[in-house]
Amino acid sequence: EGYRKTQREFLQKDAAETVKRRLSVAELDVRKIILKEKQAVVEKVFNEAYAKLCALKKSDYLSLVERLMSESADEGDEIVLSCDKVLSATDVEKMKVFSDKKLKVGGVGDFIGGVMLIGKICDKNLCFKAVVDGIRDDLSAKVAESLFGE
Repeated sequence: EGYRKTQREFLQKDAAETVKRRLSVAELDVRKIILKEKQAVVEKVFNEAYAKLCALKKSDYLSLVERLMSESADEGDEIVLSCDKVLSATDVEKMKVFSDKKLKVGGVGDFIGGVMLIGKICDKNLCFKAVVDGIRDDLSAKVAESLFGE
């Protein structure tokens, strides 16, 4: 009878601990699922930002590309246009930065939105996807805060 009583107490404690551990694991799994879904929503926001950049009116598109090139181009860089053909060589050649920095128009790259600059010292990826990715780390927390209040 004493053995039974001891075993019963042991099993009750063990069962309570097992339930407690399983609840903890389940809570962690739920948190992981919620985090994964929140990350997917934030990713969707950045993908939509990229899509909106690519869909800008031509005048806004030109202004943005010119600003990006003004900030990043070195003298003599070669401009690689995106394959979406929003900008033509003529459009780029009309930009003030083109003549100021003695840029050249090169070929067409395998990317959508923006341009790339091929330089003597280094290349600069100014395609819209790279621009969005470049600010993603800085803005992800702010986007999550505004979406989820965290």
